[in-house]
Amino acid sequence: VAEGCDYRCAFCIIPKLRGDQRSRPIESIVAEAQQLAAQGVKELILISQITTNYGLDLYGKPQLAEL
Repeated sequence: VAEGCDYRCAFCIIPKLRGDQRSRPIESIVAEAQQLAAQGVKELILISQITTNYGLDLYGKPQLAEL
């Protein structure tokens, strides 16, 4: 649901490799989930480096609970 990370932990290279967090718009996630469900997928796993920060970089700051 997102790429990158805004934290700069000394032990982690994610921010250097992937940059700052970029959340996918909820509409994009829902559209992909609907497409996968139509194809028979029964389970979706939503992941990111810092899942609890999802949406903080998007207008209106949507949250995963809104899905």
